[in-house]
Amino acid sequence: RLSRYDLALPGKRITQRLRQWQRQEAAMLFRTYRYWKATKDLGIVMYGDPRDALAWVVEMEVDSDHGNDPFDVTSTGSHWLAITGPRTLCPMSWSSKGNIAPGRNTAEVEVVQLDRATFLYAMPICATLEVILRRPVRICARGDNDAALQAARKGYSRKLAYLKKYQRTSLASLRHVYVGKEEHEEQGAPSINDLGYVASDKNRSDLGTKPMDHARHWVLMHRLQMQSLANVRKAVLGPARM
Repeated sequence: RLSRYDLALPGKRITQRLRQWQRQEAAMLFRTYRYWKATKDLGIVMYGDPRDALAWVVEMEVDSDHGNDPFDVTSTGSHWLAITGPRTLCPMSWSSKGNIAPGRNTAEVEVVQLDRATFLYAMPICATLEVILRRPVRICARGDNDAALQAARKGYSRKLAYLKKYQRTSLASLRHVYVGKEEHEEQGAPSINDLGYVASDKNRSDLGTKPMDHARHWVLMHRLQMQSLANVRKAVLGPARM
């Protein structure tokens, strides 16, 4: 659970069906254990350099899959968060959860996941780093849904106007975090944070929302720095000390 982000989605789906166990759930559990056995040596390789302290940022990627579960037709939201720098990659948090309220479209569930990941995970970690480093720390958030990103930047959306009450999500708050004051506005200050687009095939949080083909799965695993720990130990210690 702490070091295998690739098992977050199948683990969530299996535990949701413990009270409605059928042959399909048994097959799902069997495939999960087969994958786990074949990849039991995988782990996250973290690396860092104190020279990057002035350049550390909180990097976050979010993704949501609308109605992707064939059993209960709920949407799944996921995020991946790490402290990054030129010579630093330290994953800090990830999740794969079903949405609290049902979504009506992909943009809606993407906004809900961006709001949840920003205020529950990114901002507390960013505030802790600011106390330690005694300087402002940027949040660089990425998503793969243009409509959700545009709504968060504007702070409002006619199509998603019901979000604030329905999903307990505030587009104005997201705009305040990632945009802040613009040139034509008189009050406030510009935000140092950044909200941008990442291609879906490079979005690391996709592993927590949907099943995918073999090639894409291992591309994202490589981007997550999931490697064989035996090979890492051999490279660090050398074959003589193994």
